Amino acid sequence: MKNYFSTINKNLWMTFTLLGLFGCQSEGVSNLMNGNKNSIHVWEGEERKLTIPFEWYNGHIIIPVSINGVGELRFAFDSGAAAIVLFENERTRSLQINVERKLEIGGGDKLINANVVNNNDLNIAGITLKDVTLLHIPLEESPLFSSVDEVYFDGAIGYDLLSRFVIRINYVRQELVLSESSAYRIEKGEWSEFDLDISDRVPYLKIKIKSQNNRIASANMMVDTGAPFNLYLNPDLHPDISLPKNYYVTQGNGFNGKYKRLTGILENISIGGVSFDRVATHYDVSDFQDLDGIGLIGNGVLSQFDVIFDYSDENIFLKKNKDFMPSETQKLDRSGIDIAPHQSGGVVKYLDVHSGASLLTIKVGDIVTHINHVKINYNNYDQLTALLYSDRKFLDVCWISSGNSKCGQLKMAERHLVLTD
Repeated sequence: MKNYFSTINKNLWMTFTLLGLFGCQSEGVSNLMNGNKNSIHVWEGEERKLTIPFEWYNGHIIIPVSINGVGELRFAFDSGAAAIVLFENERTRSLQINVERKLEIGGGDKLINANVVNNNDLNIAGITLKDVTLLHIPLEESPLFSSVDEVYFDGAIGYDLLSRFVIRINYVRQELVLSESSAYRIEKGEWSEFDLDISDRVPYLKIKIKSQNNRIASANMMVDTGAPFNLYLNPDLHPDISLPKNYYVTQGNGFNGKYKRLTGILENISIGGVSFDRVATHYDVSDFQDLDGIGLIGNGVLSQFDVIFDYSDENIFLKKNKDFMPSETQKLDRSGIDIAPHQSGGVVKYLDVHSGASLLTIKVGDIVTHINHVKINYNNYDQLTALLYSDRKFLDVCWISSGNSKCGQLKMAERHLVLTD
């Protein structure tokens, strides 16, 4: 799943700007605009440092959160989230929320009717953010989840934590470490330090990109811990970025309505002196102009490092971890089935008619329940869906379609590739 919080953040900022110009800004909107800077945070213990174990699920960092004493909710730690976002589902419906006003956000052919919600105490494993405003998205307005059975995280938080604490992500140990910036010391000899450009409450990092035309482009990319894949690029936003020689197409829905994604291999990226070759990349043509960057660096790349965000000095620190792989950090799909988490397995979001999947009777909206005779559940979802990217020639899959259980053998192959001119 692409991280649409980056899209909603840009549209939020444009909405906030228009509200300010016309003098319609409320207290809640003001809080969203400034990242709840007037709220305080309270430590439960004396030590001003906290280690939070996280779950790794479908490429997301999931942390436990409670709101107004109700928990535990599951939030994505998302550096691309400029505001706290809460999704309506079975777990969040029990919250007593104080809706100040409704707010239309989005762009393209899709507008989201969200709720501005004030006076929330948000607790994360020993730290409480007092009296914060968040953005509540009703289920019928959500472009990410079509039903309550698809909601696998309840919300997202980024800037409201990153602006207050130095945060270290240890992807190998699956831990977030939060510290007061005044008390944190970084052993800089072990880390590579880079400047961050924090614009509209999201972080950008300058990297070098070598695409199919062999030109080297220097460009700002959002550092996005809410984006599961390696890279997301919009080639229309930089003259030296070109599409790969071949790619395959996936379609879906997001905050801006329908989108088309092209996926292929990027020749090389370089972050400082660290280089990655043959990077699987999503090329997304946006319907709005991002004035700050041309795409996203996602968890596929970031998870190769230990990462420290220090917004107080606008820096990011990187150190290679034991999982570091300088080439082919994430493989391309070979199944032709694009699925997303579902309470009963994985829901089919897109089907490539040129792939082996088209030989089965499976269709969009069906629920894949088994892969190679193993039932998909929360604990093995990542392991089993990784087989869709594997070099295997066949996979045995079972699915539910219109209430009926079906099984078949899925022929695996390179996706039908569209050749560029």
